[in-house]
Amino acid sequence: MSRKRSRPPGRSFGFHASNYAWAEIVTAVIGLLSFPILTRFLSVADYGTMNLVASVLAVTVAIGKLGMQHAALRGWAEVRAGNSVHTETAFEATVLWGMAGAGLAVTLIWAAATQLIPDAWWGAPNVSSIMLLAAPLIALRVLDSGLTNLLRAQESSAALAFYNSLRRVVLFLLVVAMLWAFSAGLTGFFVAMLVGELLAGCALLAWMFRSRAFPTPALASRSLWASLAVFGLPMLGSELATVVLTMSDRFVVQGVLGTQSLGIYAAAFNMCEQLRGALLGAMVGAAYPRCMALWESEGREGLQQFLRSFMNYYAAVAMFMIALMVAAGGDLMVVLASEKYAEGGAVAGWIMAALAIQTVGSVAAVGIFIAKRTILAMALLLVGGLLSIGANLLVVPWAGLRGAGWVVFGTSVVLCAMQLLAARRFAPVVVPWRALLQFGLLGAIALALATALAGSAGWLQLLLRCAVLTLTYVAGVAALDLSIRHRLKGLVRRFILR
Repeated sequence: MSRKRSRPPGRSFGFHASNYAWAEIVTAVIGLLSFPILTRFLSVADYGTMNLVASVLAVTVAIGKLGMQHAALRGWAEVRAGNSVHTETAFEATVLWGMAGAGLAVTLIWAAATQLIPDAWWGAPNVSSIMLLAAPLIALRVLDSGLTNLLRAQESSAALAFYNSLRRVVLFLLVVAMLWAFSAGLTGFFVAMLVGELLAGCALLAWMFRSRAFPTPALASRSLWASLAVFGLPMLGSELATVVLTMSDRFVVQGVLGTQSLGIYAAAFNMCEQLRGALLGAMVGAAYPRCMALWESEGREGLQQFLRSFMNYYAAVAMFMIALMVAAGGDLMVVLASEKYAEGGAVAGWIMAALAIQTVGSVAAVGIFIAKRTILAMALLLVGGLLSIGANLLVVPWAGLRGAGWVVFGTSVVLCAMQLLAARRFAPVVVPWRALLQFGLLGAIALALATALAGSAGWLQLLLRCAVLTLTYVAGVAALDLSIRHRLKGLVRRFILR
């Protein structure tokens, strides 16, 4: 059977990646600005409790999404290419109202459940009341996921980048204003988050449908919802497994080492998350919908050609980020969060390496999603999540926070390897072993030069190490990789012409 080819991707991958990049950079800057504020306005224990609530919200939001955000990404490509009987309007209405209803239901259920769970189960006081206060964030974040994934599927990268940036700025300003003016602790933090996310969601809805009729529930299609659910519900399992994979260490650290240690570990994780998003998150954010569009328009050959180039660039950037965190992670923790969180620097390199692998996971497993083998994707993530729980329970009691870093890295490697092997049948991703080796060696050389700069911890040492590592690594990559050298020359030329 011949595949219908129509509406190939309009904008280049670089265009979309650059949009995601500047949005991620804004997010990273806001995150790095809020990081020292939160770590100073909140005690280490409160910072740990905040991250405990955030981890629980991640689970409940995942349930509320029902995997529909993945179905939106996969299904829109078919509708847009003319390979579906449903219209674009029906698709938007079905995703919007389906996710809004599910998010509200989960919010009400969890709000009731918070009052039945005693604080003793959480290992910290007043957690139940904070959980109840934060419960409406479930519905708001589920709806936000539906809207933003529609934009992402439509490759409206500029609009999505602007919205995500503005949303983070508004949330940051509200949180800072609340903590500064009222010193309200966790209560003030979550009140500010609720107000900010409500305003952001309403603004996005108004903008998306500013020039056309709002998709009422009558426009939603039950048959389309059923087909999306068939794809999405197994992805709910995948989503929950992903949350278990990425959050289980927080619960184990909380249970074994206490809220104080959780605050230190969560601070290191959050710092790495902000830095990861600026480059790695932007690349993958643009790559995944492009993979779906290329499959529909150009098939296997076009997709694999894109993936070969993408993985080479990704390896170069990932190795740089890992080396940067190993060299300067400890100094950065002290400078940004204060000496109270210095212990977190010991795991920053392991965490960044794990995040780099986890971030590219959706691209590594793209063949599984193209083939709609969502149960297989769920099974792989579930294995990774169970492995993470078991390994953390074994390692954290005797190795402490450093052990949690080892486990998150190890489980990320195992999961990515399983995804690559499973995806080979559908759309194999070629691992750039040569690029990994040469960029890894360059990262090690740059790391050795940077860490040779010994001195008192502080801004000066941090800046010197970052500068030496960056200059050494970029010069080495430009010398060894022709395509990257040409890309760097183009960027420099455009910058000079401006």
